[in-house]
Amino acid sequence: MFATVLKYMYFCTIIEKILHNMRNFKKTIAVFSFFFCLPSPGIIHAQTASELYLSSKIETFLLPSRYFPFDRKIDVILPTGYDLLEETQDFNVIYVFDGQTREYPMMAYAMPAFVNLKYGDKSIIVAVHSPSSSIYSRQDDFLPDDETTKARYHGHGGYADALGRFVSEELFPYINSHYHTNGHNLAIGHSLGASFLLHNLVTRNIFDHIIALSPNFAFGNQYLAKEFIGYDFNQKKAPKFLFISDAGEERIQGWSDWKPARETIDEFVAKGGIPKSTVYTRRSYLDYDHMSSFVPALRDALSRYYAYRDSLSAGQSQTKETYHKHLELIVPKGSGEVYITGNQTCLKNWNPKGVKMKQVSDTLRVIDVDVQLPVYFKFTQGSWQTEAVYENSYSYQNQFFESKTRESYCFKIDEWEKVNE
Repeated sequence: MFATVLKYMYFCTIIEKILHNMRNFKKTIAVFSFFFCLPSPGIIHAQTASELYLSSKIETFLLPSRYFPFDRKIDVILPTGYDLLEETQDFNVIYVFDGQTREYPMMAYAMPAFVNLKYGDKSIIVAVHSPSSSIYSRQDDFLPDDETTKARYHGHGGYADALGRFVSEELFPYINSHYHTNGHNLAIGHSLGASFLLHNLVTRNIFDHIIALSPNFAFGNQYLAKEFIGYDFNQKKAPKFLFISDAGEERIQGWSDWKPARETIDEFVAKGGIPKSTVYTRRSYLDYDHMSSFVPALRDALSRYYAYRDSLSAGQSQTKETYHKHLELIVPKGSGEVYITGNQTCLKNWNPKGVKMKQVSDTLRVIDVDVQLPVYFKFTQGSWQTEAVYENSYSYQNQFFESKTRESYCFKIDEWEKVNE
């Protein structure tokens, strides 16, 4: 019996060590300690439900619109620990269309963790629903006001521009004013949802980054294809990231016109129609069909998107302008001198003894810096021998800012942990 107890205690020790190295929040450790090593009842009772169970949450609301005679249904999926992170984080927003098909936004939420772990659960997902009635449906939302197109879809269509205005003039302001966003967005659409994104790319270009999975370029005698190749991407605003896929949809009965329309786009791109400043990818998924290709295409698109984001952390594609940031840092007593270092000259280019922060008290450090965006940084004690473990931010990774509007942040360091302890 005693040997069994020792084995159990050893198992708990190993689990605690693994979790200690993997944690993002110290409070998360208390959660896992509860499950694996059975803390005393007093510790359990000291935890609130929100402290014991950290998870993402979904908020659903109806947003009135002057462009529609009905309210628009929106789901917002918030990252795990969103409320704990409000003093330190601004989140990228991923807008997913066809939100009524719940698999799409859920996959957009889950997939990043499987393609690039450091981006997992770090975006706000906004799912835009389309109605599903015989009077008004997704076809009305996504198709332009073109008579040939509407005839093909039995009278449906014509509100793509209205939906674009709703997104840019009503939904964007609402999301940015009610949630901690960084001003950057990624849009994901499939089929006609992807067609809608590309139509709005050439009409108002409201998204920085676009993942258009199996878009229909063929409707209305190649209406979208002609619109796309008629847009001067080299002279007008172009997206920073654009991923377009297909699954050989011309193999579906009645969809034979998809291939020549798609080839019109490919020829346009081959002639330099997309500027080099745009990270552009075209992929075909011929081992899949129109629906099943969504998963591998989204995986590949996000993988490339996050590789592009990683290139920014290496100091590429930074803004020419500088932005003022006021940082407050709450540290444990006796922390001594604290420095900030990061990915640009003003932060000493990752020299651990970078820029010394002003000591206001034994537990408060402050600094004001003017930085280019995005900025990646760490707080140090003058070397890489210790690592900051945060109470209100992600630990064991670089901190970063992308917001051009927010100036003040407050980080709370729970402890300085020795590296390779």
